Amino acid sequence: MFLKNCSFKESIKEHLSIIEAIEKKEEDLVATNLIRHLERVENSILSEITS
Repeated sequence: MFLKNCSFKESIKEHLSIIEAIEKKEEDLVATNLIRHLERVENSILSEITS
């Protein structure tokens, strides 16, 4: 299932930023990027449920 409110390009950019932070071993940046990504996914899911 692909979320309607999250474009493919946007999703790839988010995942790449997480991967880059992991490669650089920047734990705070990894955590921040994961939290942002999960918040966007949560908002998108809630939007789809309520629409």
